[in-house]
Amino acid sequence: MTLRSRHRSRARNLITERRRNRVLGFGALYAAGAFIVLQVADVAFEPLGIPGTVTRLLVVAAIIGFPVIILLAWAVDETPEATRWIDPRAADPEPAEPPSPNRMVVIPFAVRGGDEYGYLAEGMVDLLSAKLCCAGELRYVDPHALLSFMKQRRGKRVDPADGGQIAQHFGAGLFVLGNVLEASGQIHIDATIYRCVGEVEVVTRCDVEGPASEMFGLVDDLAREILTGLTAESGTRLEKLAVTTTDSLEALTAYLQGESDMRAMRRLPAIEAFQRAVAADPTFSLAWYRLGMAGLWSGQLELARDAAERAQTTAERLTEHDQLLVQAFRAFLRGESEEAERLYRTIVGVQPDDVEAWYQLAEVLFHYRPRLGGSVIESRPAWERVLSLEPEHVSALVHMALIAACEGNEEEVASLVDRALAISPEGDAVTWMLALRAWLLGDRASQKRVAAKLRRGSDFSAARSAWYVALPSRELDGAWALTELLTDPSRSPESRTLGHVWLAHLELVKGRWGAALDQLAAVERIDPASATLYRALLHLYPCADVAADELGELAAAVANLDCDAVPPSITTGAYFTVHNNVHPQLKLYLLGVMAAKRGDDSAASSYAAQLEKLDGRPEAVELARDQAIGIRARVKMNEGNDAEALELLETASMSALFELTMASPFFSQALERYLRAELLDRLGRTEEALRWYGSFREHSTYDLIYLAPSHLRRAQMFERSGDQQKATLHYSKFLALWKDCDVELAGAVKAAEQRLAGVSGQLAG
Repeated sequence: MTLRSRHRSRARNLITERRRNRVLGFGALYAAGAFIVLQVADVAFEPLGIPGTVTRLLVVAAIIGFPVIILLAWAVDETPEATRWIDPRAADPEPAEPPSPNRMVVIPFAVRGGDEYGYLAEGMVDLLSAKLCCAGELRYVDPHALLSFMKQRRGKRVDPADGGQIAQHFGAGLFVLGNVLEASGQIHIDATIYRCVGEVEVVTRCDVEGPASEMFGLVDDLAREILTGLTAESGTRLEKLAVTTTDSLEALTAYLQGESDMRAMRRLPAIEAFQRAVAADPTFSLAWYRLGMAGLWSGQLELARDAAERAQTTAERLTEHDQLLVQAFRAFLRGESEEAERLYRTIVGVQPDDVEAWYQLAEVLFHYRPRLGGSVIESRPAWERVLSLEPEHVSALVHMALIAACEGNEEEVASLVDRALAISPEGDAVTWMLALRAWLLGDRASQKRVAAKLRRGSDFSAARSAWYVALPSRELDGAWALTELLTDPSRSPESRTLGHVWLAHLELVKGRWGAALDQLAAVERIDPASATLYRALLHLYPCADVAADELGELAAAVANLDCDAVPPSITTGAYFTVHNNVHPQLKLYLLGVMAAKRGDDSAASSYAAQLEKLDGRPEAVELARDQAIGIRARVKMNEGNDAEALELLETASMSALFELTMASPFFSQALERYLRAELLDRLGRTEEALRWYGSFREHSTYDLIYLAPSHLRRAQMFERSGDQQKATLHYSKFLALWKDCDVELAGAVKAAEQRLAGVSGQLAG
């Protein structure tokens, strides 16, 4: 068989496959009906006295009738009458649904040339539709339904007006008309894409030419030109860039699908699409970049880092502008927030309408500013810029809702959540957003629905929802209710450990030390190593009154840990994997801090030196250096040298990726941040101290335990400076958090109540 014959045979097979399926369906129905008739005859004929010969005749008739009905079905399938019967929409001139701007119908091409190419009239419908399938948001009309409908026209040529009517019949806002011309073994194919949402208008024209033996390659080229034209006309900037940076149609269509999923915040499907894209074209830098982005926002940090590195090594086909995007993203992943912010501001300074750069700048500000004493609210202008350029940017709407929650604007939260859900009803953030709205607005019915859904959902989704509700620091009871879902016996050990650890922190936020230790006792039964590490860390809490012998016992328990025996977490998401392979480092850090707290400066310095020599994951090594600095700063404080202690703390990089700092109290360095604020206050650097005391909201469940003591410290500072109004505010917030604290902490509450009464009296006077 020649190559041309094989191509023709392959295309014809595609065309006839639908008819074969229909005929098989008729055959199956006939066989079932014959079987029922024969069963009835076998049971009923003998009692009725009907001779057995009649039954035998029925059997023979059924056997003879089977091939007859098959032949008739094959023939009838070709008639216009059958077409009308098969497709009831053919008799209905009204469209089945409103025209969609992302739905396309490929109308049979006009063919001129040798008869052997006549199959391409209908063949192009199958071939081109298959090539365009699932390219971003583009969807095509089923070729079987289209060809069945077209048989009514009996070969009549279709003009653009006819094409518009056909497309609208199928709810399509786009249609393709084309021609195939064969001459001397050369094939010329042209296609025009029309929009028919309203008036029929040309979107783009494409044509390809080459040897007939390369028919399927020509169809690939034509499909690529169509996608290029559609993308140039209405795609995002990155989608327009994609068509020029890969030569693979398969890679391009997968990339466009990934972009569609990313816009709707469907990160896991986006990852699969981008992985298909880079598998088809390993040099496709833009697909690697977006794969890294999808990996980051789905909590798969290793995937994100690997993809970002591949994006960098394959970036030579990108413009200088887009190479900066890749470079900024790598800085973002390394936790270098200042460098990432600088690069993104450089990009938008040159191209003020770059949605991607504004989006990433907003992410930097949202996730990194709070840990440095700022607020997520500082990112609002960047998010507003994103929405001004792309009003249906789901991620921007989600972040704006969180900002509105932090501002206490319940009406705006409800509006933004509604907008996001209308655009992306199946996106990743649906349940998280519903949880935020339900608890912020006190909607009990919605709370029950969300909780029921999360009970059936993944560990990661439950954890993320709890974080969303806890972030504004306004609805801690809601955060408790959602966190408790993680402790269900049906959950993974990693999930139950995380749930009890978070519940311990939420108890301590309210000054309930005994209840916090009870939660750690539950962790002991699941993960003894984590229980020991967290118990030691919580005993270093600024408000913990720990006796020297108790601290010694804790240190001994930590020293006896066999960290090499701790298995890595296999549950997906940074909440669960953040401490994989870093337990030995956490052990050294805790032993160093406890030694410094006991006044054993020699031992503390030894642990700091061991931390400085560690090797491993880059972010873990960076953390180890910062942890060593924190221990050495405590030694300086023991020596009475607060200024040198502060100078040391100011050299810490604090450059961990935000996802790690959200997922770990060790990576967030909350203990060192609180110590830094204390030192700044002692040294009279009041404004800086206030900023660092303000770094424990809007970031992490682990950070929230520092809220009450930081409010108390700020109240005292404002009272000293004579700002009674702000002093009143912070005393009130402290008392609201600790209103149900343990009796051991009641003394601090009583003292704060007395100070508040005095300050309030001064205000009233």
